[in-house]
Amino acid sequence: MDSPESELTGLLTKQRFFNSANEKHLQEARRMAEGYADATGGIAVISDFVDDKCYVYAGRFGKSLGLPEKSASDSFLEKDVFDNVDEDDLLERHVLELKFLSFIKTINVEDRTDYYQRCLLRFIGSDGKRIPVMHIHRYLYCQPDGAPTIGLCTYLPIGSSSSDFQTAIVQLSTGRLIDNKDFSKNILTKRQSQILGLLAKGVSSKEIANQLNISTYTVTRHRQDIYFKLNAKNTSEAVRIGLRMHII
Repeated sequence: MDSPESELTGLLTKQRFFNSANEKHLQEARRMAEGYADATGGIAVISDFVDDKCYVYAGRFGKSLGLPEKSASDSFLEKDVFDNVDEDDLLERHVLELKFLSFIKTINVEDRTDYYQRCLLRFIGSDGKRIPVMHIHRYLYCQPDGAPTIGLCTYLPIGSSSSDFQTAIVQLSTGRLIDNKDFSKNILTKRQSQILGLLAKGVSSKEIANQLNISTYTVTRHRQDIYFKLNAKNTSEAVRIGLRMHII
């Protein structure tokens, strides 16, 4: 079974890219990230999905972890930053990004950059103590077809781990909060969730059609919609993502 990290890599870097403005957008995004690190002292990362690269900018917090002020690597995932994150939190972070990516596909293309996802991560300080860090992830640019091309991740220590903190998706323009417990279940329709659950049990399309009293063609159409919404290439991948997102 693929890890959430490898699933993310496949979903984001194997898209069909045709955005000729990516270099301009990339330079704008890198200036934005560098400004964030300077202004807040946190860490800002620009992920270039087109060329599978990332650019890390470290403020005082990042430097305290041994990160250079500026660095680049041949992976859109900021693995040098991840080396400082609690292992369980890192796994959850990758699963949350899978959820966010799936959620974004349910939004109108022109509105996809209007949302960000936030969560709390525990970093391991130089003294071995856990440091609560606010992590925010957002897609800065998307192609006309909606495929994300550039992402921004920020990391800022918040001093204490509050029991009131809520992992969520937030709409920038309205401040509307979408609870992490709610957005996954709204990605698929009730019928699509039902079909995905049957697929997870190994039921064939013909058997599903008979059970639900619908045509095989309708089952096939639902399957294609499920793959699209979950950014899945096939049934087994859709089932894996569905299980991780607690849709089934």
